[in-house]
Amino acid sequence: RISLLPIVYSSFMTEIPRYLQISSYHYFGRIPQWHHDGGHSPATRHIPRLQRKVSACSNHAGGTFASLNPWEGPTVLPERDRRDRSGRRTALTVVSVLLLAISALGVVFRVQPVSSMPRLIIAVGATFLPLAALAGLAIAIGCRRRVLSIIGVFLLTATTAIQMSWYFLGSPAHIERATNVRVLASNLRWGRADPAQFVDLATRNADVISAVELTPEAVERFKQAGIEAAFPYSFLKSEPTAGGIGIWSRYPITPLTAPGHRGVTMPAVRVAVPGLPAEPVVAAVHVYSPLAGDANTIAEWSQGMAGAKVQLDNFAKEAGPAGVIIGGDYNSTSNM
Repeated sequence: RISLLPIVYSSFMTEIPRYLQISSYHYFGRIPQWHHDGGHSPATRHIPRLQRKVSACSNHAGGTFASLNPWEGPTVLPERDRRDRSGRRTALTVVSVLLLAISALGVVFRVQPVSSMPRLIIAVGATFLPLAALAGLAIAIGCRRRVLSIIGVFLLTATTAIQMSWYFLGSPAHIERATNVRVLASNLRWGRADPAQFVDLATRNADVISAVELTPEAVERFKQAGIEAAFPYSFLKSEPTAGGIGIWSRYPITPLTAPGHRGVTMPAVRVAVPGLPAEPVVAAVHVYSPLAGDANTIAEWSQGMAGAKVQLDNFAKEAGPAGVIIGGDYNSTSNM
């Protein structure tokens, strides 16, 4: 056991914790290595005495001891502790590499069409890629991995810029005069929506309704709930399955004819909104799900997305100077 009395007697109070460290290292079998300062420190006269006592324990601790100076010099831990630290650093490096790899794959897949289940999962989770890149960068910095840190900075910048572009870029031009058109878009889940609540919600908050998965039974229940009193104009294509779709409106409508496309249903109408010189086009959309019936239907979904793009281009040409309003179930995210 190392006596601390000579040290306390001759050292400043701020240096006491360093000598306590000597005792704790001795107690746990760890011997620090300090370099002698040439006799210039206040407690240097006690170093030889302590060195004789501590050096006797160095072999038992499994480490090496060169000299003892509590004011300067590196600390050398036993081989066992060095291996533990190296193992932890390696494990954290692997975690950092995995997080940065996921972020990199997300950036690559973000600019490519979704064609497989792994790409679909990464595309859906693309919103959280900046968090993965940030965690990977923090671990790389903590492990002092310079190359990984540089890669992490690049990936964090790229993933953040991609996500922020959806919120801060592409804003519409300033319009001096405008008329609000309220649109309620809803998936009725095979027509199982509560008719009274649905009609009440639409009556209080909407001018136009876009409903998908509209069944003939749901149409009858909505009529009984009084939907035609508030929305006397409609263009409905109900079906007994999830393919049904329809539009209700407070204002007069004119149905548009457009070629159909596989994997997407998009009926559209012109709405005579009071106060507008041109009638906007309102379309209901329902794109085929990439996981319809818990099966892999990504190919059908891709065809539906391609068809929706063609259909939207047609509506834009049809609308001319008027606007195009789309509402429904896209079965996708902005990252897909």
